[in-house]
Amino acid sequence: MLSNIKLNALLSITLVAFISLFSLVLSSSNAMAIPPTPPPDCPGTPFQGPIYEEITIGSCKITYTYWWRTGCNEYNDAYIESFELGPNCGIFDPNDYDNICDGIMADIVVFKNPWGGAVVPNCEDTPGWTNTKWRFFRPSCFTDAMPIWIENSEGNYILVSKVMPCVTQEMMGYCYKTYQYCWELVNSERQLNTRTLGSGKFGNNLYCPGFYIGTDGVTYQCYPSCEE
Repeated sequence: MLSNIKLNALLSITLVAFISLFSLVLSSSNAMAIPPTPPPDCPGTPFQGPIYEEITIGSCKITYTYWWRTGCNEYNDAYIESFELGPNCGIFDPNDYDNICDGIMADIVVFKNPWGGAVVPNCEDTPGWTNTKWRFFRPSCFTDAMPIWIENSEGNYILVSKVMPCVTQEMMGYCYKTYQYCWELVNSERQLNTRTLGSGKFGNNLYCPGFYIGTDGVTYQCYPSCEE
Protein backbone atom coordinates (compact mmCIF):
# COMPACT_ATOMS: atom_id res chain seq x y z
CA MET A 1 0.00 0.00 0.00
CA LEU A 2 1.52 3.35 -1.06
CA SER A 3 0.57 6.84 -0.01
CA ASN A 4 2.02 10.27 -0.77
CA ILE A 5 2.54 13.24 1.55
CA LYS A 6 3.82 16.63 0.35
CA LEU A 7 6.45 17.83 2.78
CA ASN A 8 5.50 21.50 2.47
CA ALA A 9 1.90 20.71 3.40
CA LEU A 10 2.16 17.31 5.15
CA LEU A 11 -1.57 16.77 4.94
CA SER A 12 -4.63 18.27 3.33
CA ILE A 13 -7.70 18.59 5.48
CA THR A 14 -10.81 20.64 4.85
CA LEU A 15 -11.60 22.47 8.06
CA VAL A 16 -14.60 24.64 8.87
CA ALA A 17 -14.91 27.43 11.43
CA PHE A 18 -14.79 26.34 15.07
CA ILE A 19 -17.22 28.09 17.42
CA SER A 20 -17.50 26.87 20.99
CA LEU A 21 -17.98 28.95 24.12
CA PHE A 22 -19.03 26.20 26.51
CA SER A 23 -17.33 23.82 28.93
CA LEU A 24 -13.92 25.47 28.75
CA VAL A 25 -11.14 24.43 31.10
CA LEU A 26 -7.48 25.25 31.59
CA SER A 27 -5.02 22.54 30.61
CA SER A 28 -2.67 21.35 33.31
CA SER A 29 1.06 21.16 32.64
CA ASN A 30 1.71 19.47 35.99
CA ALA A 31 0.05 16.13 35.24
CA MET A 32 2.33 13.13 35.68
CA ALA A 33 3.33 11.75 32.28
CA ILE A 34 3.09 7.96 32.10
CA PRO A 35 5.12 6.37 29.28
CA PRO A 36 3.33 4.03 26.87
CA THR A 37 3.68 0.29 27.30
CA PRO A 38 6.46 -1.11 25.05
CA PRO A 39 5.32 -3.72 22.51
CA PRO A 40 5.86 -7.35 23.55
CA ASP A 41 8.56 -8.08 20.95
CA CYS A 42 11.17 -6.02 22.86
CA PRO A 43 9.64 -4.85 26.15
CA GLY A 44 12.98 -4.05 27.76
CA THR A 45 13.43 -0.80 25.83
CA PRO A 46 11.20 1.94 27.27
CA PHE A 47 9.78 4.85 25.32
CA GLN A 48 11.41 8.24 25.91
CA GLY A 49 9.42 11.44 26.28
CA PRO A 50 7.01 13.02 26.24
CA ILE A 51 8.12 15.41 23.49
CA TYR A 52 5.99 18.38 22.46
CA GLU A 53 6.20 19.64 18.87
CA GLU A 54 4.07 21.55 16.40
CA ILE A 55 3.38 21.80 12.69
CA THR A 56 1.52 24.50 10.78
CA ILE A 57 -0.63 23.86 7.72
CA GLY A 58 -1.78 27.14 6.28
CA SER A 59 -3.12 29.06 9.29
CA CYS A 60 -3.81 25.87 11.27
CA LYS A 61 -1.31 25.15 14.02
CA ILE A 62 -1.25 21.60 15.42
CA THR A 63 0.65 20.89 18.62
CA TYR A 64 1.31 17.22 19.29
CA THR A 65 2.77 15.01 22.00
CA TYR A 66 4.77 11.88 21.19
CA TRP A 67 7.18 9.34 22.68
CA TRP A 68 9.99 7.51 20.85
CA ARG A 69 12.44 4.64 21.17
CA THR A 70 14.61 2.31 19.09
CA GLY A 71 12.93 -1.10 19.29
CA CYS A 72 14.86 -4.38 19.08
CA ASN A 73 17.71 -2.49 17.32
CA GLU A 74 15.53 -2.75 14.23
CA TYR A 75 12.62 -0.30 14.45
CA ASN A 76 12.33 3.42 14.90
CA ASP A 77 9.24 3.49 17.11
CA ALA A 78 7.06 6.50 17.90
CA TYR A 79 3.81 6.74 19.85
CA ILE A 80 1.50 9.66 19.01
CA GLU A 81 -0.26 10.31 22.29
CA SER A 82 -2.36 13.40 21.61
CA PHE A 83 -2.65 16.57 19.56
CA GLU A 84 -4.23 20.00 19.90
CA LEU A 85 -5.81 21.91 17.03
CA GLY A 86 -5.32 25.66 17.17
CA PRO A 87 -8.12 28.25 16.98
CA ASN A 88 -7.79 28.55 13.17
CA CYS A 89 -8.13 24.82 12.51
CA GLY A 90 -11.90 24.50 12.67
CA ILE A 91 -14.09 21.71 13.99
CA PHE A 92 -12.39 18.35 14.46
CA ASP A 93 -13.83 15.57 12.32
CA PRO A 94 -13.00 12.09 13.73
CA ASN A 95 -12.67 10.87 10.13
CA ASP A 96 -9.60 13.13 9.84
CA TYR A 97 -7.80 11.41 12.73
CA ASP A 98 -5.72 9.15 10.46
CA ASN A 99 -4.83 12.03 8.13
CA ILE A 100 -3.67 14.20 11.01
CA CYS A 101 -1.59 11.34 12.46
CA ASP A 102 -0.04 10.65 9.04
CA GLY A 103 1.00 14.31 8.82
CA ILE A 104 2.45 14.18 12.32
CA MET A 105 4.35 10.99 11.48
CA ALA A 106 5.85 12.59 8.37
CA ASP A 107 6.91 15.59 10.44
CA ILE A 108 8.61 13.34 13.02
CA VAL A 109 10.42 11.27 10.38
CA VAL A 110 11.61 14.10 8.13
CA PHE A 111 12.10 17.07 10.42
CA LYS A 112 12.41 15.81 14.02
CA ASN A 113 14.15 12.41 13.69
CA PRO A 114 14.80 11.78 17.39
CA TRP A 115 16.43 8.44 16.57
CA GLY A 116 19.21 10.02 14.48
CA GLY A 117 21.10 8.16 11.80
CA ALA A 118 18.42 7.12 9.33
CA VAL A 119 18.02 9.44 6.34
CA VAL A 120 15.07 9.19 3.96
CA PRO A 121 16.56 8.47 0.49
CA ASN A 122 15.54 9.58 -2.98
CA CYS A 123 13.15 7.02 -4.48
CA GLU A 124 15.38 6.86 -7.58
CA ASP A 125 18.38 5.74 -5.55
CA THR A 126 19.23 2.07 -5.10
CA PRO A 127 17.52 0.43 -3.26
CA GLY A 128 15.30 3.51 -3.01
CA TRP A 129 13.29 2.70 0.06
CA THR A 130 14.94 3.08 3.44
CA ASN A 131 16.29 -0.04 5.05
CA THR A 132 15.06 1.44 8.33
CA LYS A 133 11.55 0.50 9.40
CA TRP A 134 9.39 2.98 11.29
CA ARG A 135 6.58 1.81 13.54
CA PHE A 136 3.97 4.33 14.62
CA PHE A 137 1.75 3.54 17.59
CA ARG A 138 -1.61 5.09 18.38
CA PRO A 139 -4.05 4.64 21.26
CA SER A 140 -6.72 2.10 20.43
CA CYS A 141 -9.39 4.61 21.36
CA PHE A 142 -9.39 8.43 21.14
CA THR A 143 -11.70 11.17 22.33
CA ASP A 144 -13.66 13.70 20.41
CA ALA A 145 -12.07 17.17 20.51
CA MET A 146 -12.23 18.79 23.94
CA PRO A 147 -12.06 22.61 24.06
CA ILE A 148 -9.40 23.78 26.52
CA TRP A 149 -7.48 26.96 27.23
CA ILE A 150 -3.68 26.80 27.03
CA GLU A 151 -0.94 29.38 27.46
CA ASN A 152 1.01 30.03 24.25
CA SER A 153 4.64 31.08 23.88
CA GLU A 154 3.63 34.76 24.14
CA GLY A 155 2.02 34.20 27.52
CA ASN A 156 -1.51 34.54 26.19
CA TYR A 157 -4.29 32.01 26.73
CA ILE A 158 -5.83 30.63 23.56
CA LEU A 159 -8.63 28.17 22.92
CA VAL A 160 -7.61 24.86 21.31
CA SER A 161 -9.28 21.51 20.67
CA LYS A 162 -7.48 18.55 22.26
CA VAL A 163 -7.75 14.94 21.05
CA MET A 164 -6.30 12.35 23.42
CA PRO A 165 -6.58 8.68 24.51
CA CYS A 166 -10.01 7.71 25.77
CA VAL A 167 -8.78 5.45 28.58
CA THR A 168 -6.00 5.68 31.16
CA GLN A 169 -2.46 4.66 30.21
CA GLU A 170 -2.59 1.63 32.53
CA MET A 171 -5.61 0.28 30.62
CA MET A 172 -4.42 1.31 27.19
CA GLY A 173 -4.54 -0.81 24.08
CA TYR A 174 -2.43 0.12 21.06
CA CYS A 175 -2.42 -0.33 17.32
CA TYR A 176 0.51 0.32 15.01
CA LYS A 177 1.67 0.29 11.41
CA THR A 178 5.13 -0.36 10.04
CA TYR A 179 6.44 1.91 7.26
CA GLN A 180 9.32 2.57 4.92
CA TYR A 181 9.90 5.93 3.21
CA CYS A 182 11.53 7.55 0.21
CA TRP A 183 11.09 10.93 -1.48
CA GLU A 184 10.73 12.16 -5.06
CA LEU A 185 10.26 15.46 -6.86
CA VAL A 186 6.73 16.08 -8.12
CA ASN A 187 6.11 19.43 -9.87
CA SER A 188 9.32 20.74 -8.29
CA GLU A 189 8.09 19.83 -4.81
CA ARG A 190 9.64 17.17 -2.63
CA GLN A 191 7.05 14.50 -1.88
CA LEU A 192 7.32 11.80 0.77
CA ASN A 193 6.26 8.34 -0.38
CA THR A 194 5.14 5.83 2.22
CA ARG A 195 5.11 2.05 1.94
CA THR A 196 3.08 0.16 4.54
CA LEU A 197 4.73 -3.12 5.52
CA GLY A 198 2.23 -4.37 8.07
CA SER A 199 0.15 -3.57 11.11
CA GLY A 200 -0.69 -4.99 14.51
CA LYS A 201 -2.28 -4.34 17.88
CA PHE A 202 -1.55 -5.23 21.50
CA GLY A 203 -2.22 -4.05 25.03
CA ASN A 204 -4.36 -4.59 28.09
CA ASN A 205 -7.62 -3.48 26.57
CA LEU A 206 -8.57 -2.89 22.94
CA TYR A 207 -12.16 -2.19 23.95
CA CYS A 208 -13.27 1.35 23.19
CA PRO A 209 -15.82 2.78 25.65
CA GLY A 210 -18.57 4.88 24.19
CA PHE A 211 -17.86 8.00 26.23
CA TYR A 212 -15.15 9.83 28.17
CA ILE A 213 -15.77 12.31 31.00
CA GLY A 214 -13.32 15.20 30.70
CA THR A 215 -11.77 17.19 33.52
CA ASP A 216 -14.46 19.79 32.85
CA GLY A 217 -17.15 17.23 33.73
CA VAL A 218 -18.46 17.15 30.18
CA THR A 219 -19.05 13.81 28.43
CA TYR A 220 -17.22 13.37 25.11
CA GLN A 221 -17.63 10.61 22.56
CA CYS A 222 -14.88 8.03 22.03
CA TYR A 223 -13.81 6.50 18.71
CA PRO A 224 -11.84 3.30 17.97
CA SER A 225 -8.64 3.79 15.97
CA CYS A 226 -7.52 0.17 15.48
CA GLU A 227 -8.58 -1.59 12.33
CA GLU A 228 -10.98 -4.44 12.89
